[in-house]
Amino acid sequence: METPTPKFANLIMHSDIRPFEVIEARTDKKLIIREMGSRLVEGWFPDIKAGGFLGFCVNNDNQEYKYFQAPANSTIEIRLHKDGKWRDPSGDRYSISDHPVRFHDYNF
Repeated sequence: METPTPKFANLIMHSDIRPFEVIEARTDKKLIIREMGSRLVEGWFPDIKAGGFLGFCVNNDNQEYKYFQAPANSTIEIRLHKDGKWRDPSGDRYSISDHPVRFHDYNF
């Protein structure tokens, strides 16, 4: 049985996440991806309260984004490594998903 091609690869950057769409599955261990565009849903804004370094975002985990393709963005190849993690040539790590994910940690 053939494994279905994943739809998205989300770049994990410490506490931030950026969405990439899978453009092509070259093999079951090589994917070509391209960063997607994302925009906060109208009406959502960070609710910053006193605390932390300069403030604390109390609604940080409730972010909502709209996603869109960005064909002008360049593509990159990621590979599945022996440790089970997807990485690009610079070593950045990706999580494979059926949904795009964008997260900005307003507390840093």
